[in-house]
Amino acid sequence: MTRRRVRASVLTLVRSALAVVALVAVAAAQPAVTSDTRDVRSFGAVCDGKADTAAAFQQAYDTLATSGGTILVPAGASCAIGGAGVEPRSRVGLRCDKGARLLALPGARAMFRTTAPLDDWSVTGCDFDLNGVAVAAYPPNLRRDEEGVVRFYNGRGTAEQWIKEGKNAVKWTRLSCHDFADNHVRLQLFALAYNLGNFLRRLALPASVAHWSLTTLREKLIKIGAKVVRTARYVVFQMAEVAVPRHLFRTILDRMRRLRPAKAVSG
Repeated sequence: MTRRRVRASVLTLVRSALAVVALVAVAAAQPAVTSDTRDVRSFGAVCDGKADTAAAFQQAYDTLATSGGTILVPAGASCAIGGAGVEPRSRVGLRCDKGARLLALPGARAMFRTTAPLDDWSVTGCDFDLNGVAVAAYPPNLRRDEEGVVRFYNGRGTAEQWIKEGKNAVKWTRLSCHDFADNHVRLQLFALAYNLGNFLRRLALPASVAHWSLTTLREKLIKIGAKVVRTARYVVFQMAEVAVPRHLFRTILDRMRRLRPAKAVSG
C-alpha cells in the first residue's frame, strides 16, 4: 500500500470518528423525552394561538402531580392561556421545543397562579406573548404575605428601571471590543460612570430637580456646550442658561462643596 493510500485511509478513519463524536454530542444535547414527558396536546390542547388551553394544561399538571414529570409544548405550537391561568404542581416542569410559545388571551389575569410555594417547578425554552399579563400571579418558593409579594415585585420593577436607565444614559451595552477582558473593563467603567451620576443626582441635586433621570442630567448639566474665556487671573466657562439657569448651577455646586470632609482642627 502506498503512502498516499495510507494517508487517505487514516483521513477517512478520522472523519468517521469525528462524525460519530458529533452525532453523540448532538444526541446528548437533545433533551431526553422519557415516559414522564407528556405532550400537552394529548390532554386535548389545541395549540393554534386562539383556543384556550388552560384546562388542558391544568389536567396535565394534575395528572403528573403524583409521579412528577414534564409537560411538553411541541415545536412551532402556540398555546393560548386565558381566564385565571394555570395552577402548576410541584415536581412538574414545562418545556417548550424550538419555536413554541405561550400567549395570554385578552382578559386573562395571569399565565400561572400559585396558592402555595412550589418545589422543583420550572419553565424552560418558552417564548411568551404576555399582552400585559403577569407570568405568575404569585412567585413560586417565595414565602411572603400579599403585601410582601407586592413590595418584592415593586423592588424588582425598580431594579429593571435602573438597568434601563443605565442603557439609555451611559450606553453600557455598547461592548464593541473584540476581547472579553476589554469588554469587562469597559463595562466596569460604564458602571462607575453610572454610580457617579447617581451619586450626583441623590446627593447634590436640589429638590426642584431631584426627579431628573440620568439622561436629563447628562444632557442638561454634564454634556453641554460652553465657551472658555481665559483672562490673566481667571478661566471663565460661559454656558447658555437654556439648559440650567445660573442660580440652579450655583446651588448644585454649593451642595457638592458641602460633601467635602471637614478639616480637622489641630491643637
